[in-house]
Amino acid sequence: MAKIFERTLNRETEAAERIPGFFLKDILVGEKLRITTKNTEYILEHREDGFYMSGSPEWCPTQKKVIISGSTWGGSAIKVGFIGEGMFLEITSIQGADMAGNGKTTSAIEKVEKLED
Repeated sequence: MAKIFERTLNRETEAAERIPGFFLKDILVGEKLRITTKNTEYILEHREDGFYMSGSPEWCPTQKKVIISGSTWGGSAIKVGFIGEGMFLEITSIQGADMAGNGKTTSAIEKVEKLED
């Protein structure tokens, strides 16, 4: 059983390295990303004081400061600080929103791209 788990974990880890996307640490101040999910199109902007997101009519219809944990495949394993296609974006905090200890998770990300000015 350990061999099967090890092979599966290794395969998943290798696959995660090839996912198109962006690490938050690599997004420069002033840069913006368009994150298109199954249900919504978001704009993420890196400002001097953090990341701001808009797009959800429910919790960020206008730019609001957010803290992003990273992306998951729908389970508890998270690729920290990463926004990846085919994954679900995990948002820990949204300015002005009562998260009640729970974050927000987007629908599956279909495309993530840097916006040019």
